[in-house]
Amino acid sequence: MQEENTHAPEVDETNFETDLKEPEKQEAEKNAEQYMNKFKESSNTAELIQQLGLLGEDEQKLAGDSLESLKRPVQDMLSNKNSELPEQLFELRQQVSTLEPEHLNQNALQKAWNKLTRKNPIDQYAQKYKTVEEQVENIIEALLKGKDKLQEDNLMLEQLRETATSRITNLEKQIETGKQLNTMLESEMTAEKWRDNPVELQKGQQKVITRIKNMTQAVMVLQQSLASVDLIKENNEKLEEAIFNAITMTKNVITVTASIQLALGNQKKVIDAVQSVNQATEDMILSNAKTLRTNTEETLKTLEEPAVAIESFRKAYEDVQSAIELTEQSNERIVQSGKAFIAELDDLNKNVQARLPERTERS
Repeated sequence: MQEENTHAPEVDETNFETDLKEPEKQEAEKNAEQYMNKFKESSNTAELIQQLGLLGEDEQKLAGDSLESLKRPVQDMLSNKNSELPEQLFELRQQVSTLEPEHLNQNALQKAWNKLTRKNPIDQYAQKYKTVEEQVENIIEALLKGKDKLQEDNLMLEQLRETATSRITNLEKQIETGKQLNTMLESEMTAEKWRDNPVELQKGQQKVITRIKNMTQAVMVLQQSLASVDLIKENNEKLEEAIFNAITMTKNVITVTASIQLALGNQKKVIDAVQSVNQATEDMILSNAKTLRTNTEETLKTLEEPAVAIESFRKAYEDVQSAIELTEQSNERIVQSGKAFIAELDDLNKNVQARLPERTERS
């Protein structure tokens, strides 16, 4: 049974379409013809096959250098030990939370402490706003540094893009040369010189196809890198705009929030005072009414109920009756069991007497 092939079909790199212009394709064809002429004219085919194995190798190495350069932005992000901005943002979040409305609400302990130390919550709030404002300035400074870094990265990425594009073009030239040379080698195999022994041509073709495959993969990797570069640049530009919005919005929102909260704080003090008076009055009215109702209910309940509840009498009567019934039943069982016991003893005595010799003879 033939084994089923579960592998995905391999891509034929010899059909890879390059983006070369016509003059560049013609140049690649000339290079391929030069290789082919050497094959036809030279007697040392082993050296030529070795040269074919190096087709485009220098260009591929340069392409690899471009990929190494692309690693720098990622390495910078992974090895960046500057945690100043996240720490500042965390500290700012903690401080801003104290500007929220509920922070002006004080529990009994806070009120007692502020009264003891003669501290005004509104004054404390204003002081906290100054601290937050200073922290916002530090955050803005860090964001501006981040914006400068993004712009620097974009310049570097643009240079890498130009370099990678140039490397792709050089690789595609060598790929085109390899494709032309592969076609020529296949045609040459039908020639009389190689018809009976095409091994050397096949070795050369294998070297060429291997180089085309490797260079094609390098081009694909570079093209993916270019797409990543474009995406990173686009995101960096969006981040620059986001930084600008964050700077302007943060300062304005903090200032407006603080102003509003100070006014709301004063309102809250008045509201609390009014509500406290109203609540105290309401509590007194409700407390008096509740006490009156409770006392009335308990008085009426005391008069309505007998000293000893009928349920207690009923339960006591049932318990007495149950005791009497148990006693009667027990007496009856004692009499019955006694009679049965006596009858059984009489039978036993009769049996024993019947077996005694003396009593039998006397009878």
